[in-house]
Amino acid sequence: MENTEETTPFISEIKASSLSYAVKYGLIISSITVLYSLFLYALDLMFITWLGLLSWGIVIVGIVLAIINFRDKINGGFISFGKAFSIGFLIILIYAIISIIYYYVLTTFIDPQIPERMMQMAQEKLMSKGLSDEMIDQQVQMQEKFMTGSLKYVGILIQLFSMVLIGTIISLFCALILKKQDDSFKATFSE
Repeated sequence: MENTEETTPFISEIKASSLSYAVKYGLIISSITVLYSLFLYALDLMFITWLGLLSWGIVIVGIVLAIINFRDKINGGFISFGKAFSIGFLIILIYAIISIIYYYVLTTFIDPQIPERMMQMAQEKLMSKGLSDEMIDQQVQMQEKFMTGSLKYVGILIQLFSMVLIGTIISLFCALILKKQDDSFKATFSE
């Protein structure tokens, strides 16, 4: 007869392990994306849009690997939608917070010229669309307020909210795809 106490983890242990697991993966993914961003910065490639979007690719791959690893190695090959989503969401939350801190340090202490360069690029993009000088000036002034002016911290909160919103959608899709319920007779009575 098998000793179920040794093979079945307690619910509180699973909750604690999934939280620490998500924090660990959140820190790993954040570290990788910060290093990738510093690499782009060092090579002066950080303003190439598609290279910047690769950070989200790193995040998606990281979340998928984290959920699969938790499901297969820690949770006995099964994971509920809720558990998979919560792991993905916590990873995204940690990633978003660290990314915002990194961006703040980068643009405040390392290279304060970045927001100005971003505004110049936005202005050039607006000019190429054929907007009037007045409309371009209005949009650039608004962008300047959110990047360096009186609304800088509101801009940071908007950026944080946007990252968490995008990450929530990513986590939902990952959880839907990677969930694997244990429908066995034993699992029905062990919950």
